[in-house]
Amino acid sequence: MPRVLLSGSALMLGFGALEVAVPAFADDAGSPGMSGLLLALWSLGSVAGGLWFGARVVSASLPRQYRWLLLGVTIGLAR
Repeated sequence: MPRVLLSGSALMLGFGALEVAVPAFADDAGSPGMSGLLLALWSLGSVAGGLWFGARVVSASLPRQYRWLLLGVTIGLAR
């Protein structure tokens, strides 16, 4: 459980940093009003991905799924 807590905390720290960085980016680009649209599009992508993944039947174990999904989110946030 400590590993899940640590990795989840790091993940939420990354999401929080991105939620601050997106409005700062939009403001720096000269369109501060676009930050809401950018965050909304990001949210729609999260909903679509969650629905897609939730509709699948995965044969891998939960720890293995967690590791792969955590790696995918980490790569996505790093880009």
